[in-house]
Amino acid sequence: MHLHPKDPNFPHPAVLHAVCASASRWASHDIATSPDGTRRDRFAEFHVMMQACVLLSWYFYQEGRWVEVWIFAGFQTRVAIPLRLNYPGTFSSQGGNSPGAYLAPPKDFVDLECRRRTWWMTIMFDRIVSVGGWLHGVDEKDIGTELPLCGTDFDSSSNVPGNPQDLATPELFIRHPAGYTDSFILFLKSVMLFGRVTDHNTRSNLRAPNLPTKGQNPFQIPGFQELDNLVSEEFLESIPTSFKHLGVNDDGSLDTDLYMVHIVPHAATITLHNHFLNFNESNNLSTARCVNATRAILTAYYRLSETSLDISRLHPFVTICWYLAAVVQIQLCKYFIEINDTARESTVWGEINVLRFIRHAYLWQPVPDRK
Repeated sequence: MHLHPKDPNFPHPAVLHAVCASASRWASHDIATSPDGTRRDRFAEFHVMMQACVLLSWYFYQEGRWVEVWIFAGFQTRVAIPLRLNYPGTFSSQGGNSPGAYLAPPKDFVDLECRRRTWWMTIMFDRIVSVGGWLHGVDEKDIGTELPLCGTDFDSSSNVPGNPQDLATPELFIRHPAGYTDSFILFLKSVMLFGRVTDHNTRSNLRAPNLPTKGQNPFQIPGFQELDNLVSEEFLESIPTSFKHLGVNDDGSLDTDLYMVHIVPHAATITLHNHFLNFNESNNLSTARCVNATRAILTAYYRLSETSLDISRLHPFVTICWYLAAVVQIQLCKYFIEINDTARESTVWGEINVLRFIRHAYLWQPVPDRK
């Protein structure tokens, strides 16, 4: 502890949190009695299990260590449920035949919003690491927590009423209330929307006798049409005017959340339609959806490349979006090779190399000094 906080040998914050929580057994007198009569140290239970895990998950996420994020996201969801962070107001005194919450009611505005944000960061990690087709740790139907407040209200402790939207709110993904919408909340919605695509794919394939085929009409699959409209068109069209831009500002700043808002739905579209790509059918809607989504992801990168902004500041999730775009381009290139269209093959090869280059640059460039 004599080291400077910026010293490379300084203990990781999560370790310090764990030490403090362990020490609280002897030093802390902040004992809370749960509704079921259990006496618990509020600091030790909540602080180390959730906040430290969120910190570690974020570190692993930034490092691209997806296996660790998957493990920690799973652990966090298991811990958050008995804490009742999935309930409105992030507290419940009882739950059917199950014991009550391990946490006392939020003591103030900041405590309540911290619980909301801890929960939603947990769910966001769970959705992000599941995009490859893995099951989510918590089903949407079991989430009653309202969406977080805008960051400015949280930072200023404005004590505004809670967000009127939760996952059960009708038209959640196309209605964005003024005063309760910022780039982070839109990013959260886009990730949850991608989560619905993951749910659709995993559940459709779980008991299907055969894998999806290129000749299959996906719009005959229950729920596909509605999800396609929402992911491919309605969400992006509904984004409020003040958030229509990519977050690449003239003053040299970059809103990384807003940038992702504009490309995550395209990555979700590719994930939804990729199994049904068929370049031999000129009117194949899945092909058109994937090609248009890939173009949008590339266009967003080209806009960023026009600036001197550091791409390493983007969310690591962006590499998955670039990868999915490359998957489509590789299949398109293969098709052009098969029909001997060398001109368009050359163009697509160039775009594949762009995607390959930016992923390599993002993953391997040195982390800039942020002093």
